[in-house]
Amino acid sequence: MSSGEISGLFPDDEIDNIVAALTNPFKAENPGGNPDKDSVYKFFLTRIKKNLHVSLCFSPVGENLRVKARKFPGLVNCTTIDWFQKWPLDALRSVSKRFLGDVELGRDEVKNAIIEFIPISFDIVQKEADAIFMSEKRFI
Repeated sequence: MSSGEISGLFPDDEIDNIVAALTNPFKAENPGGNPDKDSVYKFFLTRIKKNLHVSLCFSPVGENLRVKARKFPGLVNCTTIDWFQKWPLDALRSVSKRFLGDVELGRDEVKNAIIEFIPISFDIVQKEADAIFMSEKRFI
């Protein structure tokens, strides 16, 4: 999972098809490079790592996340974890003031409007997430 390669994922004939399909793009991006099977397949894996993004959602409650993190250390070492929890508007306002306090954003009115917008935008997203949960009866 961390390396981007799952051994045995593709049978040999599919690897040959991948190499055949990517030989010309490999040559275009690597002039003078040797387009042998291993080099082109590594080129393929590099493209996968660069372009593939996966979102996995686990609840932090209970043992599930802990067990998965222990079995697959790449879940923790190679990912960004976003915790989505409801925050009070005052706390969001305080965080936005703290992080934007030293940032140059032009006039003070503009900076204050941005600082006030951040808690409002988070509140709107939370209300929409709650509405989706009510209609779908599950977290999406």
